[in-house]
Parts: sequence; C-alpha cells; structure tokens
Amino acid sequence: MTAKEKDMKVTKKRTRGISAFALLFVLALMVSLVLAGCLESGSDSNSGGNPFVGTWYGYDLDYDLIRVVIGESTWTASWPDYSYMGNETGTYTHSGNRATFYQYGYAIGTATVSGNKITATSPELGGTFILTR
Repeated sequence: MTAKEKDMKVTKKRTRGISAFALLFVLALMVSLVLAGCLESGSDSNSGGNPFVGTWYGYDLDYDLIRVVIGESTWTASWPDYSYMGNETGTYTHSGNRATFYQYGYAIGTATVSGNKITATSPELGGTFILTR
C-alpha cells in the first residue's frame, strides 16, 4: 500500500460521520451480545444470565477490527487498530437471546446470540455483522 493510499484511508476514516460510527458500534455490540447469549445458554455456570455480557470481536463495513464490550445494560465499541477514532457507547435491552441496541436514545439495530456468535442487523449501517468472543 502506497503512502498516498494510506493517507486516503486515514482521511476517509476521519471524515466518517458520528452516525456511521454509532451504527457500526451498535451493530458490533449487537453481535457481541448475541454471541455472549449463545455461550451463556450452553453454560451451566451462568444459566439464566445475560448472554450478551462480555467482550466481542468482529469487523466493520471497512473490514477494520472492532471490539465491543457489553455490560448488563451498556455497550462500548472501539477500533483497536485506530485508537484515534475513540469509542462509541450506548445502551441495550434484551430478552433471552435477542437484543435491541440504542445510541443517543434511538434504536440502531437488533441482535441475536447463537452458539458463540452474535448476529447483528442494522438498517442504518446497511447490513448484518457477526461478532465472536
């Protein structure tokens, strides 16, 4: 990759709107939550717990690594290879292995947990994302 191509990629990353980051984060979070749920449903140690809680990894629409940390009711997404991009945060609600993710008070996507993966869908981000533990 040439220096110009690298500069173009960095410029592209910097010009993304907050809504694009929010959507990517929510999708990644949803996928993470779904994956956590799958692991929880098959585990004797935490049966009946929140299957989304945990740290999940996947790739955004630009194929950049994304990490989503999901708590009991909140999520945080970050891009390990691009720390200058900061973090995206939000909340979520879940029932069983299904969740809805929110950012700035707006629903940004849904997710389900199956096995060791979260499958998240966000019309705002334009696609479906997979996260794994």
